[in-house]
This record gives sequence, C-alpha cells and structure tokens, in this order.
Amino acid sequence: MRKSQLILPLVLLILTLGLSACGARASADADISSIPEDNILRLGGQISAYNTLPEIFASADYVVVCEVTSRGDSYLIDGGELTTGMPHDEIMKELIDLRTPYEIKVLESFKGDLAPGDSFTVLGLNGVIDSYAVDTVFPDLEVGGVYLLPICVASEYEAYPYLQGAARLDGYDSAHAISDNGGAAVKTLMYDPPYQEISNVSELTDAVAGLSDN
Repeated sequence: MRKSQLILPLVLLILTLGLSACGARASADADISSIPEDNILRLGGQISAYNTLPEIFASADYVVVCEVTSRGDSYLIDGGELTTGMPHDEIMKELIDLRTPYEIKVLESFKGDLAPGDSFTVLGLNGVIDSYAVDTVFPDLEVGGVYLLPICVASEYEAYPYLQGAARLDGYDSAHAISDNGGAAVKTLMYDPPYQEISNVSELTDAVAGLSDN
C-alpha cells in the first residue's frame, strides 16, 4: 500500500505496525538518561535515501509547516503491557511496539487535507515507559518547535513524522519576512541534500508551494 511505503524503510528492522490502543503509559517528561542501560532497547535501521524535495513531497501523505504543541505519554500499541515478573527478554520484545504521541498545530498545509489551525497527532518511535526506554536513530521533535514536516499515514490510527525530510524553522514568521540576515533559519533534522539550494524559510515555502501546484 502506497501510504505505508514511506514509513516502512524508517520503521526499524523488526518493527511492525498495528492498530493503536493505549496500554501501559509513562510520564511524557521521563528522561532516558535516568534509565539503566540494560533497560534501553536501541533500534537502528535502514533509511531510504530521498535526496530532493520533490522526492520527499511525492512520498508523503501530508506536508505541513506545524508547531509541536505537546508530547504525550508513551504507550504500547495493541493493548500491550509490561507486567511485574515478565522475563527481561519478553519486556524488550514488547518495547518494539512503543509509541510516543506528539500533538501538532498546522500553520501551513502544502499536501493532504489538513488545514491551518488543525490539530493532528503524529507518533514517534522513541520513548520511556515503566523504567524502560526505546532509543532510535531518529531525532525527537521538540515541543514549541516549528517544523516543515512530511507525514506518512500507516493506518487510520497511526501517522508518523518523516524525519529524514523534516526541517526545523527557527524564527518562523507566517509572513515569511526576509530580514537583513536572510530570514528564519532552516535546520535539517537528518540530511542536508534536499535543502542544499534553500537559504531561508521564504525560499523553502516557495519551493514546497511550487510542488503542491504541480
């Protein structure tokens, strides 16, 4: 299914997608640095190379500029739970199904049916739950940050930020005003190639808007 083609290269190694149902939860403010090393599941994986904005745009279900307004409690999909007395290896297997929800507020929309002002939930694969944690190769979204964010929909219950194609827009101005220093900075989250010709937010939004017109 096309909607899952983008996230599957990102969802690491043996990670499988399932319907979202809240199981055990942990504080949204939990810090992985407080977790014993033996209780951290570190996932790495293969990432498909999307080296241009048109490639990223074509592969995503939504492309928006958004503000991350909150980070929710981590949970296990499909009603998974970590229970007292579970063997350690079983707990680590359960952690493959951990998700952390981020609420975003759409500021501009370039692809998909989200509109400015809409709230939407995307799921991260990092998180902390019951003194255990998942750590991945992907950066976290920061609450309060503004991002150009491609989003992949895996099912009606799960949507994931496509972090390889994301960029943080520090100093974002909805009018895209360009100041003497070149305007708001565009900071890539993972890879630079899609943004090599972009020097500020105005140029970025113009480039993405041009793709949405095609």
